[in-house]
Amino acid sequence: MEEYWFCPEDYMKLQHYTHRYSTNSYFNIKKEKIDISLQNAAAVRKINLDSIERGKILAEEYFTSFYNESELECIGTSCPICSKVYVSPKNITTNKLGDLHLTNYTYNWIFRYPVIEINPQENQNNYYLFFF
Repeated sequence: MEEYWFCPEDYMKLQHYTHRYSTNSYFNIKKEKIDISLQNAAAVRKINLDSIERGKILAEEYFTSFYNESELECIGTSCPICSKVYVSPKNITTNKLGDLHLTNYTYNWIFRYPVIEINPQENQNNYYLFFF
């Protein structure tokens, strides 16, 4: 799900999208009504009409992986360079979902367990990831 926070064209980190008519770009996608939820978000200008297709792909991927979930919290995001508007998942962390990796054209969930090692000599924290 991390790839939905980066622009597919120039790989920049996406920022919250604000429109002069809609300063809050948060919305929910319901499992039963993916199309309607995205069209409603576009109607109140939380996303653009062009970003509905990417939102459908995100919702289908999420609901296929987590069939018990009934709602996906999303946010309208935009690229600071090309100014295109996208749909990104809100508050999806590795604690809840893990990381999505593309292997052999199929999506697999890999759960990462970060371990912090504090190095007082260099005044920095080192993070190690163990894959299970």
